[in-house]
Amino acid sequence: MTNYDPTISCSETVKILSQYIEPAFAHDNCADIYDRLNGDASLVAIPVLEGDKPIGLLKRTEFMVRLADRFGRPLYSKQPATTLMDANAMVVESSVTVTELNQKIVTKNKEALQEGFIVVENGKYLGVGSALTLIQANMLHAEKKLQALHVAREAAEAASEAKSAFLANMSHELRTPLNAVIGFSDLILESKSGDIMCPTIIDYITDINSSGTHLLGMINTILDMSRIESGKYDLVENDEDPDELIDQAIRIMSPKALSKNIQIIKCLHDLDVSIKVDAQLIKQILINLLSNAVKFSPDGSNVFVSLNKEENGALSIVVRDEGPGVPQDMISEIIKPFTQLDGVLVRNHEGTGLGLPLVVAFTEAHGGIFH
Repeated sequence: MTNYDPTISCSETVKILSQYIEPAFAHDNCADIYDRLNGDASLVAIPVLEGDKPIGLLKRTEFMVRLADRFGRPLYSKQPATTLMDANAMVVESSVTVTELNQKIVTKNKEALQEGFIVVENGKYLGVGSALTLIQANMLHAEKKLQALHVAREAAEAASEAKSAFLANMSHELRTPLNAVIGFSDLILESKSGDIMCPTIIDYITDINSSGTHLLGMINTILDMSRIESGKYDLVENDEDPDELIDQAIRIMSPKALSKNIQIIKCLHDLDVSIKVDAQLIKQILINLLSNAVKFSPDGSNVFVSLNKEENGALSIVVRDEGPGVPQDMISEIIKPFTQLDGVLVRNHEGTGLGLPLVVAFTEAHGGIFH
């Protein structure tokens, strides 16, 4: 593979790969042209110049047929080259891009692919292009693109590794003091310190505890997303009862639902099946979906969870709520990391915007499909 050189632009490719062929001149006779073509089978065409400017193209097939005709040689052998040349041959400036040349040939000059074309630089003869040189130009063009993509991929991989390393280091630096804050505030709240501290201070400590717990959860979520994106998330799979996983997720989310007078209802089913999954990730999927359902549902409504067996034998877990739903044109947006439906400037609900992207990532990591 040719080393990628970013200084070589695609516009120069035609110049580089055009083949220089010794031109004929207007006064040269056809017999001499015939001798050249007859002696060199690789000549597809010979340009005809007037001074240093091309005025036409002697195309091998047409020239040889006409000259080899029974009366062709005596009729044309002493005639000037201009008699048998194509005065309307395709002329291409060396600065044209490969893409532009392809388009021009396909739309207007298809015969040039077989019969050849003249390459000029500022109007002066430079060489002759053919199907072979065009294929070479396209191959070089594709090779440069491939090399550029390779360089870009390496840069993206390096950036991704740097991001993962940064997040891992930062998470360690953040989680250590956060765990201390959460631990000490838990200790204070669980002790009898309420007897010696006023209710306002207790409220402050409660806020510190809940804020620290929330921040720690956000850090862990971002790290999960980073590991998924870098392909470094290994599943720990075992045979699990999906019904039990649903029950566990509902128990975890029930306090949050009750705070809004929302009831989480598990639709009855007795499939008596087990699935080979990473239980922690499946529970996280369910918790994320239930959290969204509760968050966006009106007070006093219901959230439904069901486990179904599809016609093809696959299992599907469905979470349904009575909230406003998601507009069809926004579905592709909300599964992108750090995107929230409320908008960028105004957010009516807290969160990182990673809940659904993680659901998608964890589902696909199990070979599943998320709708």
